[in-house]
Amino acid sequence: MRSSLLHLLLFIFTIILLHGSTTAKKPPLFGGSHPIKNLTDPHILDIANFAVTQHNKEANSNLIFERVIKGKIGVVEGVEYHLIIEAKDGTNICKYEAVVWEREWLHFRNLTSFKLLKKKSQAAWKPVENLEKDVHALEMAEFAVMEHNKKAEDVLVLKKVVSGETQVVDGVKYRFVILAVDGAKVCHSYEAVVWEKAWLKFKKLTSFKLLKKLT
Repeated sequence: MRSSLLHLLLFIFTIILLHGSTTAKKPPLFGGSHPIKNLTDPHILDIANFAVTQHNKEANSNLIFERVIKGKIGVVEGVEYHLIIEAKDGTNICKYEAVVWEREWLHFRNLTSFKLLKKKSQAAWKPVENLEKDVHALEMAEFAVMEHNKKAEDVLVLKKVVSGETQVVDGVKYRFVILAVDGAKVCHSYEAVVWEKAWLKFKKLTSFKLLKKLT
């Protein structure tokens, strides 16, 4: 009789322990929210990356996550992350608000909201100083003419770089006004824009347009 009673008490005690360990893993159904103090916490960055990746899948976009600016956490039958993040859209860095709902004990995440807040204004164009002696800038202008000739099957010959400007935007953009002679020996004025990422050995002609015929 005593042995049976001990077994019964041991069984009840085991059930209580198991129940306690199971329910301890689950967060409360509802609760308040509080700001995120450590914005570089690996789990927060993982949530932000998930938000951008999921948005890219849903919107067929190619945003690249940059950083978390601020955020807060709310407990709602799991954890809800409200994040303000920066992500790169092409050459622009934009600010977005993302909301991710996570139930970590179920290995569940869902992007419930992702919206554009505003774009960062691009850096201003600045004139190239000592343009005539800036070898690299002149090489960029020559590259612009060569690339145009390849794409347009043209035969322009660069005569002079009239002016040049640079803009820092995920690398450097060069904007030139140049004089070039076509196959009929007629001189024209053009505007050319070249985008360079020197650390990647990347350069691209993004714009080349006729301004006016000079002679």
